[in-house]
Order: sequence, then C-alpha cells, then structure tokens
Amino acid sequence: MANENNYICHLNFNFNLDVLKNDLSKHKLSYYSLRDRDTWSDEYKAKWLDKEVNIRHRKTTGFIEDEDTELSRIVNYFKEKLHSEIKPVVTVQRKNTELPYHKDSDVMPASINFLLDDGYAPITFKDYGDIKYKTALVNISQYHKVKPQDKERQLLKLCIYDKTFEECKELLSEYIQSNR
Repeated sequence: MANENNYICHLNFNFNLDVLKNDLSKHKLSYYSLRDRDTWSDEYKAKWLDKEVNIRHRKTTGFIEDEDTELSRIVNYFKEKLHSEIKPVVTVQRKNTELPYHKDSDVMPASINFLLDDGYAPITFKDYGDIKYKTALVNISQYHKVKPQDKERQLLKLCIYDKTFEECKELLSEYIQSNR
C-alpha cells in the first residue's frame, strides 16, 4: 500500500507568513508561459502546452532574487540545509481551473511548497489520492494535479533541481512531522 511520505513530507519550519506575503506582493504576476523556458526540452514543453497549462491555469512571478527579506532568509536556509541551489517562484492557480496530472521530473524532482492562505484544494497524486498540506517537501516526480476551486490558489515553490525527493527527505529529516 502507498504511503503518504512517498509523496509529501509535511514540514515544521518557522517563518513569518505575513512578512513573507508582504515580500512576495512586490513581485508582479504574469501569465505562465513555457515558451520562455529555454532550458526545457521541446518534448517537455509540448507535454505542458498540450494540456494548455500556460494561460488557462496559472500565473507566475518567475524566479525571484531578493536580498534581506523573509523570502531570502527562507531560501538561504534551505540552500544550506540541502547543499543545493534553490530557485523561488510564486505560482497562482486561477480559480475554477484544474491543473492537470503532470510530473516535473524532467526538470525538477522535488520542491518545497508553502501555501500562502488557508482553505486550498489538496494536491492529488495519481497513485495515492488527495493530500492536504500547508508547508511540505513535495515529490513532484510523481504524477500529481490540483483540482479546481472557487478561489485562486497561491503557492511559494522552492524549486530543487539537483536533489531527489528522497535525498531532500533525508537532509530535512529534523523538520519532517511524523504525525499529522
């Protein structure tokens, strides 16, 4: 039987949500576009464009490079813990749209996600089902989607490109909540 910890590890990490949201509010959202992702293979882009994820589903800040903010403190902390380059991005899933099943393993096998408000739709893993979380290490190399909801879903995503979910899980073991 599948175990939730193969898909998500809930993290107990202290941060100031109000200050973080204020930091992030300074970054303009624009429609998500894969055409701007030069490092992604054409095959990977085609998978996403076939699903019409770009304009229909999401908006994004693009990668954020801030200094001396709550965001930079969080990013630098996880860079040190994971011995990895971390790229933060905010994505907003537009209301009443479904982010279809996909996996990000072609470009990034894991991420640390911070939901920025309460009451969001859970992430749904194809081989497991729904999982609600607030802050978590997410195994985005597994097929997952987010169901539609009646409000926008705002998410800070720390993109991890050079470590697997399992490697991150081991390095972050002191922050993983064992019981939910």
